[in-house]
Parts: sequence; C-alpha cells; structure tokens
Amino acid sequence: GLVVLLRAHPDIAFFNVQGVLSFHSATEFERALIGHDQRPLVLRMRDLHHIDSSGLIMLRGIIDQRRHVGARIMLTDVQPEVLVALRRFGIIDRVGTDAVFARAEDAVAALTGTRGAGEEVAGA
Repeated sequence: GLVVLLRAHPDIAFFNVQGVLSFHSATEFERALIGHDQRPLVLRMRDLHHIDSSGLIMLRGIIDQRRHVGARIMLTDVQPEVLVALRRFGIIDRVGTDAVFARAEDAVAALTGTRGAGEEVAGA
C-alpha cells in the first residue's frame, strides 16, 4: 500500500491535507511544509473538502517557495470542489497539469520512474 511505498522512498516528502484548509488551519499547514526541504512534495488531498482564500494564498506561497529551492510538487486525490477552486486561483497552472494525479501512488511512480507513471487526472 501507500505506507509501504512511502517508507521505500524517504527521498519523497508526503503530506496528507485533511478537512478544511482555511484561515484557521493555514498557519499550521504552512509551518509543517515551509523550509528548505528540496525533496519532491506529494500533497494528498483526498480528505480536503474545502479550501478558502486564505488556504489558497498559503498553498500558492508553499508552491512558490518549494519551486524556489528546486523542489517538485505533486497534487493527488483532489476532490472536484477543491479542484475547481485550485484551477480558478491558478494553482493548477502553477504546478502544471502533469503534476496532478488521481492517486498518490501514481505521483510516486512518476517521481521514481516506475510503472503507473503518466496517469494524470483527466481534465485537470
């Protein structure tokens, strides 16, 4: 499963985004992800059901900061409502549609060059 896969790839940073990403939760989320970590970051959004403007601004900041240090960012398991918000706010354009995956396993496969790569979310 995913846990085994991630244990096998400590060179990939993984964060499971949960609940609502809003003004109240953004600071904690940002603190967990900001820094000079240059590993690729997989943001699994299966359990993220709503993102507000504060969350979008903070997410954009994390993406820009990660890109500044040369790290790749992958978004996975994005819920339809959240995907609409990410697209509207320019987040999908920022990470690139080739960095949006249906499953975290597919993102890891793309990063490691193993089978399953190239299974991006249709229409992302």
